[in-house]
Amino acid sequence: MSTLTKRQEEIIWSAISLIDEKGIQGLTIKNLAARMKFTEAAIYRHFNSKANILTAIIELFKAQTTQIINEKEQSHEESISQLKNIFLRYSGIFSENPAIVSVIFAEEIFQNETSLKEKLTEIIETNEQYFSRLILQGQKAGEIRNDIDPIIAATNLLGSFRLTVKKWKLNGFRYSLKDETVRLTEYFSTILHPL
Repeated sequence: MSTLTKRQEEIIWSAISLIDEKGIQGLTIKNLAARMKFTEAAIYRHFNSKANILTAIIELFKAQTTQIINEKEQSHEESISQLKNIFLRYSGIFSENPAIVSVIFAEEIFQNETSLKEKLTEIIETNEQYFSRLILQGQKAGEIRNDIDPIIAATNLLGSFRLTVKKWKLNGFRYSLKDETVRLTEYFSTILHPL
């Protein structure tokens, strides 16, 4: 991802906020310009289209995801601790910027844009591959039970976290996502721990 200018970052976060409030149909260059008190031409100086803005949003989240995974892969934590901590990092990102949930977990935004779907699929696959590797490492180290399939376990972990985040959003962010994430990771620790 190329480095964003300060103004591009402002546009991206305004776009995220607009999508959160009005849905994807509310994200138009006209609405975005009005929100930011810019002219439409000023928005177009930074992004060629709405699709470019959505791409930048996904790229921003992908860069965050990649950075977190790289940091965790360099750590010397046990596998289950890494699993817990990465979910806590993700819940921290969402807690600090709840509007991003409306973009990252809204497949309908991407269904007609092949390149956006591909980028979102890359994020999902990167997470799935990382969690699968981590579970396999934990199995080899005797930290995680050997009678489960690493890919299926990774999919279950990610799917459960996704549902936890969606429920948090649907409930108007009224409770702590971190607390719910801790409960979820404790549950999975119990399931993954060797018998």
